[in-house]
Amino acid sequence: MRRAQADSDNPLNILLGPRSVVVVGATNNPLKYGNMVVRSLERIGFQGDLYLVNAHRETVLGRPSYASVSEIPGTAEAAVIVVPAEHVPESLRQCGRKGVRLAVVITGGFNEVDDLEGERLFEEMRAAADRYGMRIIGPNTFGAFTPAGRFNCSFTPDFAEVKPGTISIVSQSGGVAHMMAFQAMRERFGLRCVVGVGNRLNVEFHDMVRFLGRDSGTSVIGLYLEGIEAPARLFEAAMEVVPDKPVLVYKVGRSDAVQRPARSHTGSLSGRYALYRDGLRQAGMLWAESPEELMDAARLFTWEGPLRGPRVAIMSIQAGAAIMLTDLCTTMGLELAALGAETKRMIGTLLPPKTYRENPVDMGFMWMPPVFIEVAKALLDDDQVDILIIYALALPGPMTDMLKFVASQVSPHRPKGKLAMLCTDIGTFSLYEDIEEIERIGIPVYLSPERAVRSLVHRLRYERVRERLRRSFACGSPLLGDHVGNP
Repeated sequence: MRRAQADSDNPLNILLGPRSVVVVGATNNPLKYGNMVVRSLERIGFQGDLYLVNAHRETVLGRPSYASVSEIPGTAEAAVIVVPAEHVPESLRQCGRKGVRLAVVITGGFNEVDDLEGERLFEEMRAAADRYGMRIIGPNTFGAFTPAGRFNCSFTPDFAEVKPGTISIVSQSGGVAHMMAFQAMRERFGLRCVVGVGNRLNVEFHDMVRFLGRDSGTSVIGLYLEGIEAPARLFEAAMEVVPDKPVLVYKVGRSDAVQRPARSHTGSLSGRYALYRDGLRQAGMLWAESPEELMDAARLFTWEGPLRGPRVAIMSIQAGAAIMLTDLCTTMGLELAALGAETKRMIGTLLPPKTYRENPVDMGFMWMPPVFIEVAKALLDDDQVDILIIYALALPGPMTDMLKFVASQVSPHRPKGKLAMLCTDIGTFSLYEDIEEIERIGIPVYLSPERAVRSLVHRLRYERVRERLRRSFACGSPLLGDHVGNP
């Protein structure tokens, strides 16, 4: 099997936390991106040297400002460019002479518009990047941020609130990247880095997949695609990375109506949806149907694994909820575990006769500890059970406290290779702080049964995909021999 080798000299490593940054186009105007980028760096607590360039101001936001990149003292590893399009090529040339190795060009107005001048400026940028050996994120991007590296070169200072984690996202759209990042902020899970590749001057999706595949801080990669010009290179990169970590994809393009807006958005045609879907699956990537589904699945990959199998045991405080969850599991490809005789006997001693004591287990009014905990432990101990899903339409106060206590008792009891999950409903269980506390204890929480089950399907499918890719490489074949489906 081919293995990606770490490359410490790769300029993309600068995304994880540069030692020095120059912002070209910094301004005191709070409505302009040049102001927002500086505030983003300050708010996240950037630790390196920060240089600001504004040809008309000696100070910007209380910091010294320089008339050009050429005048900043020393060198800078990274640059963020937020000047008008016609000034970007010269700014890049100055950055190259100053030793900048990575530039993030937020400015738009290049090959995404049907304009010969935009195309000419785009090619000038490419020539500058080639001459000085720079990698360019963008142009026409929201930027990038890495919480653990205290680096936020986007125009969204609020990204300082995102927790450090191991999920990395690469998006062709700044808006979709924001949707994913805001979900992480709202639901209190961490991200490794989020990068908007925009028009992809010389940093393509396959470059980012290989880079993140080598990054020990990334455990799962998520991609948002509109269109790419060389899909085969992405397929090859994915097949190198997927045996070691999952790659999830959400792509637009099911309707021909997206072709024109996609072309004007990031300069790409979205392409034939079915061809992309089948090719990406064949390369081992997992296909999501929405940004939320991608993030839900990515989050489940951050929990220890691999899972032993697809056999699910369900316990619920409400009978109707248990029936609904059972229907979801069985229709989406999971198996309802057949409980062993000893498990049934133990549950029978814990629950009264009028409750349903098979799988799914209806706890009825017996939802308080210690009965709840003992039933959960009995299900996890059963050799026929791989996954335990607890469904509780939580109520404020005692129910929330009970779920925290249950999690603290069940999580340490969980055998290796098994997963316990909690489904609840944000309509009543409204405090994300409580969810965060339960997850710190060791049990993932999902805010609907469907989100939980879809995430499980992705995770279990990845186990099969990874094994097929490994066998394929062992046999010397560059492609999978059969189609790999997706939920």
